[in-house]
Amino acid sequence: MKPSQLKHISENYPQGSVSSPSSVPAPCADTKLIPLTQGKFAIVDADKYEWLMQWKWRAVKYRESYYAARWACSQGSKEFVHMHTIILGLGKGQFTDHKNHNGLDNRIRNIRPCTRSQNQHNRLPQKNCASKYKGVGKNGNGKRWLSRIYLNNKKIHIGVFDNEVEAAMAYDAKAKELYGDFAYPNFSQPRPRLFILKLSRGRAVVARQAHNLEDAGSIPAPAIMGSTSYLTT
Repeated sequence: MKPSQLKHISENYPQGSVSSPSSVPAPCADTKLIPLTQGKFAIVDADKYEWLMQWKWRAVKYRESYYAARWACSQGSKEFVHMHTIILGLGKGQFTDHKNHNGLDNRIRNIRPCTRSQNQHNRLPQKNCASKYKGVGKNGNGKRWLSRIYLNNKKIHIGVFDNEVEAAMAYDAKAKELYGDFAYPNFSQPRPRLFILKLSRGRAVVARQAHNLEDAGSIPAPAIMGSTSYLTT
């Protein structure tokens, strides 16, 4: 199977929902699929396949994601042990982050040890919110877009924007600054730079960087180039 076909599996069965339709191709040489219950499969590295197949695995749903787990005895009682925990050699109470949010993709390139907070940093945007973007909501009067982020259970106010996309871009920049590799940005592709020229009563006055800075709007190019505070994604 070509790498593009394997990518098809992860992208078309996101958030731990790798099923077994007839269209799923056989895995490539360095990747294997381990059958689970509920017609699902776990994606693993080929060098881990034989070792993992000594156990019987189940598909276990937590919130909106599925994970591979098996029964294990602990102090006289049964409990679920997750496949990703075993692969990483983690103990009880330690956390694992699936980079692509597919809880059944347990290739070593996709899983990493993390803290509870880092796992939250990489979470997907919540559904049924005022904005489809992470870290963005409506301000008090509902006319502008508020950008905010959380760190160590404390809310950090980024700014208020006229444009929902600019608020999302501001979140992305701050998330990369605070969360590093665990940041989950709203935009996977690079966006135009967003310059914060000043803050007026909590509202950010911004200008995008155009290919020609003179095209950035009514604010002259020197004002943009001279800004010491800017966000970039």
